[in-house]
Amino acid sequence: MSIGVVLSTPSSIDKEAKYAIDTLLSSLGLSYSFISQQLTVNSHQSLIINYGEYNSAFFKKDSAILNIFPSPHFENLVKDRKLPTTFSYLYPGEIPFFFEYQTMKSGKILYTINKESPVISLEKKNDGIIVNMGVDIVCETFFFLSLADTSRYKKEFIKRPIVNEYMFLLSDIISYIYKSRGEKLLTKERWPNGKKFAVALTHDVDWLYRWRPKSTIKGVFTGKSREAISSLAGLKRDRWWNFDKIINLEQQKGFKSTFFFMPLSHQYRLKQAPLNEIKKAGNEIALHSISPENWRFFLKEKNILEKQTGNKVYGVRQHYLRLKLPKTFEIIDNTGLTYDTSLGSSQEIGFRSGFILPYHPYRFSKREPFRFLELPLTVMDCALLKEES
Repeated sequence: MSIGVVLSTPSSIDKEAKYAIDTLLSSLGLSYSFISQQLTVNSHQSLIINYGEYNSAFFKKDSAILNIFPSPHFENLVKDRKLPTTFSYLYPGEIPFFFEYQTMKSGKILYTINKESPVISLEKKNDGIIVNMGVDIVCETFFFLSLADTSRYKKEFIKRPIVNEYMFLLSDIISYIYKSRGEKLLTKERWPNGKKFAVALTHDVDWLYRWRPKSTIKGVFTGKSREAISSLAGLKRDRWWNFDKIINLEQQKGFKSTFFFMPLSHQYRLKQAPLNEIKKAGNEIALHSISPENWRFFLKEKNILEKQTGNKVYGVRQHYLRLKLPKTFEIIDNTGLTYDTSLGSSQEIGFRSGFILPYHPYRFSKREPFRFLELPLTVMDCALLKEES
């Protein structure tokens, strides 16, 4: 039996609400479908999730209903990106919420805000169950995934995957409802063979060699003339030419990875790179673009890389993680790439969009998700080294 989702919201936020709910439920691996209010009367779903104004007609004798009450600020967020100025904590769990909440007047209290205001409650009625949720996890999820200006929260919360916390809160409540009814909640397997998590290893190829004509001159004047001249003359292996070491190490561990190359970089020529060796080892070659705003230049980069490798390019990461939103995402989408993995921080380990799983970023101009997947970048080497120091 699946979950039925009803959107009882004004048209000004219905697409944004659907996007957020889609992301939450699909990431949980739940079976669900969006249905109209009229269909709830004859619905055979195990649970109805109603987002918006509650209609008592939804409730049948043995119904299970989860009501999520929208924040009055959702429309402002969609319209003019008006953001909240304060936040509160949901207990238990100490989960931060930023938008206005509603207190519950009756029922068994399941969660409170700041250990005071009851915001999630449960009522049993005619062999059925109703859970009322006064914190708007839909609006909160959209707030982060849409990449509205979250800079004021970045320092305090970048190390917390807040959207995942909302996702697991929703999962706990749904599981609680199913358990209360003596039913088992079935979910799809997130990763193959029952694995608990997945890690994607990537390498940004900014340079091929440490010593080039210009850097060799600098090396002569900084006490590294022997190494610089030996490397440039081919008498000694350049310390930055380590592709074989990386490939061998990953093969020993059973890993494969993605190498991001810059086809139009002034720092090296693509023809010098060991593209065939990387491909033969089963690794992916993707685009390390230096053009976050110029569509023609971006397309030229992609075409050159595909010509050199003889393979279609599926993914991209912007050099230095430079993003000019929404322009960069529009270029990626229009170019037909499958994924981007630029959404991260070179300064801190953390979660720029508050989410740790692949998802489709939101396109405000068309009120719909982009077609490509965003693979959030969690750890970058320079951020790791910074924290260790």
